[in-house]
Amino acid sequence: MEKKTALFIFGATGDLAKRKIFPGIKLLCKKNPEFLNVDIIGISRKQFGKTEFLSFLKTEIFNSEDISPLEKNTVFISGDFNNDELYSKIEEYILKNGIHKAFIHLSVPPTGYNDIIVKINRLALTSVE
Repeated sequence: MEKKTALFIFGATGDLAKRKIFPGIKLLCKKNPEFLNVDIIGISRKQFGKTEFLSFLKTEIFNSEDISPLEKNTVFISGDFNNDELYSKIEEYILKNGIHKAFIHLSVPPTGYNDIIVKINRLALTSVE
């Protein structure tokens, strides 16, 4: 299986992600087409599916520009950051998709960092070499 890289964005539908993170991703995609090979996993409490998340990105961040190059590698995982079920979904994605390297961005209030980091540490991702 191909070794893949992923960017996990906790709080993907929030204000910080909307104002800073996704505009940065937009710029990376334009300046470095290789970035289009990175899986982008949006994680939020919103009850979105992939279609709704892509629509959100297109209208809220990319100003209705064509985002089809991002569609293939963009995923949305919905869940409560304090619930182990969310981390089971993340782990399933990691194992199923051969994620070898991951970047994790916490676009959430600092009060949530500790709980998220503790739960991430338990995932298969932290044991991949």
